[in-house]
Amino acid sequence: MRFNFQLFAVLLLAFAVIVAAEPEPEPEPEREYEL
Repeated sequence: MRFNFQLFAVLLLAFAVIVAAEPEPEPEPEREYEL
């Protein structure tokens, strides 16, 4: 059971790091062309 918990913790931590490292995506890139 420890292995499963540890694996889940690692995946959750990796997901949190990816989300925190990746900046907020632009709302609509196509909007720039309209301007």
